[in-house]
Amino acid sequence: MIPHTVLFVGDREGWGLLPALVHKLGYTAHYVNREQIKRWRDKPVHIAIVSSKDQHLSEILRELSDYPFATVLFVSDELIDITRQLVDETHTVDGIVTEEMGEIQLRMVLEVAMMNNARLQRLKGEVMELQETLVARKTIERAKGFLMNWCGLSESDAYQKMRTQAMKDQRPLREVAKSVLLVSELLGKSRMRTGCEADGNGLGGISGEAGANESS
Repeated sequence: MIPHTVLFVGDREGWGLLPALVHKLGYTAHYVNREQIKRWRDKPVHIAIVSSKDQHLSEILRELSDYPFATVLFVSDELIDITRQLVDETHTVDGIVTEEMGEIQLRMVLEVAMMNNARLQRLKGEVMELQETLVARKTIERAKGFLMNWCGLSESDAYQKMRTQAMKDQRPLREVAKSVLLVSELLGKSRMRTGCEADGNGLGGISGEAGANESS
């Protein structure tokens, strides 16, 4: 099993016994400054621990919110209550650790932080998929409307022509729709119909003209 990776963001000093405990729990630790965080975006990092004493704390937390790993805040015991309230209100981090936290508590916090972050990343992925689906649907609807006006087709026939062309070209339907819209932009308000009538089984004229312009 590959050990989980933890980034300590900031100076090497001021972490107390935390790095030793993290290592004892089997995590691999690396120290990075604010500028070095970007290098780890696409690497298998699981947790970034940030000190509440860092003078760039708010900027670091804002940057880390766009990264796919859990963010844990390291605070002194006297600030724990204030920090918890702030975190509950802003939802900027996935967990909080303190100077006096023992091994068992630390393990629980880090594991819960990773689970919370994994759930958040799944939700983000689902939202992105929904957004892409909506964009694709709008593109197809616009292309379908163009074919209905330009070729005098019914809604079902316009959709079927694009679907046939997609299978013929072995391309996603949304890509064919994009090609149709590209041609609609090139033709403007032209009422020519030769492109549709040239190929009764698909969109031969449209697909060819769009392909030529996309490659040029």
